[in-house]
Amino acid sequence: MIGVLHQSELILLLSFLISIQADTFTKVKGLPYTSIMTTGNIKNLGTHFAYLMMHKKKQHLQNSSVYLMIIFGFLFGAFLSYHIGTHLHIGTLLASVIITEIKIAFFGRLKPK
Repeated sequence: MIGVLHQSELILLLSFLISIQADTFTKVKGLPYTSIMTTGNIKNLGTHFAYLMMHKKKQHLQNSSVYLMIIFGFLFGAFLSYHIGTHLHIGTLLASVIITEIKIAFFGRLKPK
């Protein structure tokens, strides 16, 4: 139990917030991306890099760099989460809920209509 919420209630809340995040954050610089897993971003990086090698267009280089930054951002976040988790233990769930809510509240408003 963390504060007034049980662990399963935090997981339920986190799952709900992540579904909102997945629906809210769908594009970066006009390119589709996934904000909760990075496998699709790795595939898109490979695709744009292959197009770059075949067609030598600057746009494919720019697209590849966007996906590369997303992947590095994800890896950095995973690294931080691991180290924060070793200190907060189960409190990491509560921190994840709070960070996800802040991200949706502030950055979700920037989504173009």
